[in-house]
Amino acid sequence: WQPVLDFGDPLDPACRARLAALRSGGSTRLGAALRHGAWQLARRRDGEQILLVISDADPHDVDVHDPRYLVDDARHAVRRARRQGLTVACLMVDPAGGAAARRIFGARGTAVPLRLDELPRRLRALLG
Repeated sequence: WQPVLDFGDPLDPACRARLAALRSGGSTRLGAALRHGAWQLARRRDGEQILLVISDADPHDVDVHDPRYLVDDARHAVRRARRQGLTVACLMVDPAGGAAARRIFGARGTAVPLRLDELPRRLRALLG
């Protein structure tokens, strides 16, 4: 877990440097990350509650050998967050991972912008 920006923090040069320095590594326990994000949002009750995941949506853990378990765990976390009133969606960074993302977030909760100029339209459709 690598906090980069917290609620109320400015998107200043230091934050931009932390974003640029992010690297993937280790396991991707997407379900755990979703539950943690939902918990963080549930503690705040000001404004619309949106949990936007930017990911390849390919859960992986070196300790779990059944990939279906990780997808189902993440899907369960999304359902639970939505029952709590959160909007949960995934902006895909890899079009090849679409099947897992649609299973976790649903077809309407997943967007794959193929070009940068598509991003605003895709986000509006995803979160609107």
